[in-house]
Amino acid sequence: MKVKKSWIWLLSQAFFILTIGLCVYIFVNFLIVRASLPPGVCPIQNNRTLIYIAIVLALISFILAVIEGLYKKSDQRN
Repeated sequence: MKVKKSWIWLLSQAFFILTIGLCVYIFVNFLIVRASLPPGVCPIQNNRTLIYIAIVLALISFILAVIEGLYKKSDQRN
């Protein structure tokens, strides 16, 4: 059971780090593009796919963290 928990924890952390990195990239890209666009233009349209990918990565990280918590609870009961 220890091996599964450690792999789940590592995967959860990896997805979380990927999510944070992608969000930082999207935010910096948003600031750079926004400075060069005229007023009234939405810079989010170009990054919509990346935003959806970041949301999916965050959800995967959350689901893995919940699964890890369930494994911990089942080990404490035994």
